[in-house]
Amino acid sequence: MNKLENQLVILIKDINEERRLTDKRIKQLFEGIGLPVDETDTNTDKNKLVSNALAKGWQDHKNADNPHPKHVDTEGNETIAGIKTFSSIPILPASDPTADNEASRKAYVDTKAEIAYVDIRAKIIWKAIPSTMSFTTDNLWRTYDATSITSANAKFIIMHIHTRATVADHQLIAEFCQNGNSAWEAIVESYGIGRDSAQIIMKLDAGQVFKYKIFKNIYGYITGKCVGYIE
Repeated sequence: MNKLENQLVILIKDINEERRLTDKRIKQLFEGIGLPVDETDTNTDKNKLVSNALAKGWQDHKNADNPHPKHVDTEGNETIAGIKTFSSIPILPASDPTADNEASRKAYVDTKAEIAYVDIRAKIIWKAIPSTMSFTTDNLWRTYDATSITSANAKFIIMHIHTRATVADHQLIAEFCQNGNSAWEAIVESYGIGRDSAQIIMKLDAGQVFKYKIFKNIYGYITGKCVGYIE
């Protein structure tokens, strides 16, 4: 195999394997077979002096009209594997994402954050006279309907809970959670001859209902007041 054939084999092999051929690499291959190459000349007709197939392969590579698995094209859908690290922040199109896995622009996130922000102080309704709440103390999860002491738009109830155990070695435990759950999310406990108080904000369901469970040995009591709610 002479020098011309050898260089043609190498170049055709590179094109067939769809490697990313740089202008420098192409120049080296052609000058290796005695064909001077002008790097500024993009006219692929000169390649036909070597091979029509070779010219077609080079043109496909230069124009990137066909998919090349060895590099990323500027158009078309592609799947890119591996971790890619950018030295600068990528610029995204000026359009909002619509699918769960689409990237979000800073402007889109900022706008959504402004919409989501609500001054909670404007949504709290404090009761001029707190409403008395009654609880069953049987150590079972029960539902509490707060419709009469909140509003149809209430999302949270604000409660003041007071517990007291009145005999040594006795205890009283009050647990609270959202309706539909079965594990406490807020708790007030008293042990021995002691008392405890807490302000609790509990999420209500659409029917203004939450759950509670009260445990006591024998002696002790619990009192509750609804002091407000959040709409």
